[in-house]
Amino acid sequence: MSSAFSFGFSGDDIDESENNVEVKDKRQHLGQPSHQASSEEAAPVLQEATKIELDDILSSLPSQISYNTLPISDPTLWSYPIPIPRRDVFDIRAQLMAEADSETNSNETLIAGLEAGDITPAVYEGGFKTWESAIDLARTAAERLGPAFEDEVDDLDLIELGAGTAIPSLLLLRLFLQSSPKTTQQTRKINFILADYNAAVLSLVTLPNILLTWYTCCKNPEAESESELQIDSALLDSFRHDLSARGISLSFISGGWSPRFVDLIAPESNAKSLNNTHQTFILASETIYSPTYLRPFAETLTGLLRRRTRPVSGPAQNKARTRALVAAKKVYFGVGGGVDEFLETLKEIGGEDMHTQEVTMVLDQGVVRVVLEITV
Repeated sequence: MSSAFSFGFSGDDIDESENNVEVKDKRQHLGQPSHQASSEEAAPVLQEATKIELDDILSSLPSQISYNTLPISDPTLWSYPIPIPRRDVFDIRAQLMAEADSETNSNETLIAGLEAGDITPAVYEGGFKTWESAIDLARTAAERLGPAFEDEVDDLDLIELGAGTAIPSLLLLRLFLQSSPKTTQQTRKINFILADYNAAVLSLVTLPNILLTWYTCCKNPEAESESELQIDSALLDSFRHDLSARGISLSFISGGWSPRFVDLIAPESNAKSLNNTHQTFILASETIYSPTYLRPFAETLTGLLRRRTRPVSGPAQNKARTRALVAAKKVYFGVGGGVDEFLETLKEIGGEDMHTQEVTMVLDQGVVRVVLEITV
């Protein structure tokens, strides 16, 4: 079995206060591994990229989920914290244990990773937790991409790679739902495409968090910050119909970075039909911690950017209608990954057409985190 990377977090999830991110119990910096990775190690065999249907995930939901709320503050953007509901970690653990097969040890690695905060490469990639860089990415995405969600003309594709708890997508979804109350059937289309290595993460936390965001924003704005959501067919039908009426669609992709992954998200046939009023935003956080994954991720990101960026004859800014925001620690001490290595790999793959700039930098207890904006 692959060795586990220990990111030093306890079984509890990140707790967001007004001004900083905290981790309950003992907190260490992300990137302190129990296993010293090296770029010379053989790459693990990855799960094949697979599309998962929304109805299949909805049918797997339990009749009740518990949740807490993550308030995201930014005085430059909002006068009050934006509440983002998330499924409780203990509730995820309970479902994993209930569905585990004792004979095949199914879910054993997922449960162990959830409890210890460890990552097992090519097996469990940490999607049940909310990492600090995801909060940085959410704030940056709201600032730089938020206005596009208020535009009533352009169709949008929002692609979150390594989504996990999907905090950046949840924040943008909530801002859109708050600013665009449903009146009539919308002709504008907004497609949320959420990808995580583990299909279990998409079904146990990504989709439940989207459902919670919709419920607390549209169905019950007075819902308590910590409570339980009762799920039945009537609620799920309302969820489907309301999102459809607002022009919102949801797609889910599991599996590793690969050409097939790119084809599932952005088929070449669809790319040819895009017009100049279509915008694509790609979000990713904590996806470059390991040298093993730097090149596959960079190739996947470059493939998506190029496939969604149409050559245009008009102003140069039209080309920037497809862009990516990538959040990460500047250096992952002891692991070998980091921003400099990623940029070198990206330039090697994308050449001079690849444009990057650092749009956010956070210094937290001696650890530097950044958000990069990337276009082609």
